[in-house]
Amino acid sequence: MLAAGHQTTINFFTNSRLALLTHPDQLELVRAGEVSWEAVTESVLAWDSPVGQSPFRYPTQDIEIGGTLIRAGEPVMMSYAALGRDPAHHGPLAASFDAARDIRHLSFGHGPHFCVGAPLARWEAHIALPAFFDRFDTELAAPA
Repeated sequence: MLAAGHQTTINFFTNSRLALLTHPDQLELVRAGEVSWEAVTESVLAWDSPVGQSPFRYPTQDIEIGGTLIRAGEPVMMSYAALGRDPAHHGPLAASFDAARDIRHLSFGHGPHFCVGAPLARWEAHIALPAFFDRFDTELAAPA
């Protein structure tokens, strides 16, 4: 639990700061109180997940997904990084960062594989993100 929470937390805060600093209009909405830090957290988790992909999973029976047959026992890897940007599910602006977008994501997994640390991760984000942006007037040193 310590290793998982450490690296994913670092990735989340890096992704969050990059998202807000490369989208200053979204940062201004948050600073003006028009968008909550809680909404920013969920939007970043959907837009740029701190975990790139899941470990391999192995179906117990043949299944077809999107016209592709996956045979029982074949390894399947899901990309969390691509899920929140899929225009088939989230519309034509899915690849755009919108801090207010109400979007479901799988950054913490799902079902029996749901991250046990998700409440703590959200709590950390809701405290640390506003504290960082309140404390530091920051900008990117180079274009993203």
